[in-house]
Formats: sequence, C-alpha cells, structure tokens
Amino acid sequence: MKPSIQSKSSSDRPLKTSSSIKIRSISSSEQSLKEALQRHLDALIKEPKYNLFVDPVPREYEDYYMIIQSPICLRDIQLKLQENEYRSVSKFKKDMLLLIGNCVYYNMLLTPAQTDNRKQAYELHRDLLRILNTKE
Repeated sequence: MKPSIQSKSSSDRPLKTSSSIKIRSISSSEQSLKEALQRHLDALIKEPKYNLFVDPVPREYEDYYMIIQSPICLRDIQLKLQENEYRSVSKFKKDMLLLIGNCVYYNMLLTPAQTDNRKQAYELHRDLLRILNTKE
C-alpha cells in the first residue's frame, strides 16, 4: 500500500531557474565532499522505498505546512548541494535529520499509512548513518 502523501505534485512551489541560482565557488576538498554527497544523495533519490521523501509534500496536505515549520525534501537538499551550500558533512546531516524528523513528527498517529511512513523514515535514518560512517 502506497502512503497517501507520496504524490509527486509540487506545482505550488516555484522552480528555481539557472538565472536565479547563486552558486559560490568551492575548494578542491569541498568539491570532493560535494561529489561524495551527490553520489549518496542520487542513490537515495533513485531508491523506490524513499519516494516519499523525494519531492515536497503536496499542498493539499494543508495541515502538514501548519504542523511542520521547516519542510524539506531530497530535491531541496539536492538543490542546496548544487548551490554549494554544504561546506561540511554536518550541515548535510542536519538537513537529512530534519527531513527524517519532519516525517516522524507529522506521522505520529497510528494509522497504517502513518506507521508505514515512520518506518520509511527510520530506514532512511539507518541508511544515512551507514552512508555517513562510510569512509571515501
């Protein structure tokens, strides 16, 4: 059973164009970090079990945006990575943990869909810890 908030609709969010993106320059060590994080992020985005986290929660879930103060999705993290906003693993980890925490907090009831969403968040957390503990 697919969770109800797995929809790919993000039409309410304006897309950033290449002219609106400000990319700062980075050092070679930051470039290496960026490449490693990008590989891991691409793998998470391609993993079907994490589809729930790829795109923003659709606006039809109005209560989500009333409950969650700092919404974030894997695409937002990907954009931040492309814009060189992660100078360290800790900032990347902070956003990933925010994503996981948002899911767990919003899905705190015991409906089957919410229980499934929490399980997916816990799996993502486990995989994030595995990725961050991998030496590259």
